[in-house]
Amino acid sequence: MIAQLIAKKHAITSIAEAINKDKSVVSREIKRKYKADLAQKN
Repeated sequence: MIAQLIAKKHAITSIAEAINKDKSVVSREIKRKYKADLAQKN
């Protein structure tokens, strides 16, 4: 769900509101996904 909203260029705050979580949780999950993607490429 987060990835879909990011792809649609939603702000972290609006994503957090949409999934009923704090924006820090959303930000942390985005960073975690980004690190996982980089690790797989190397």
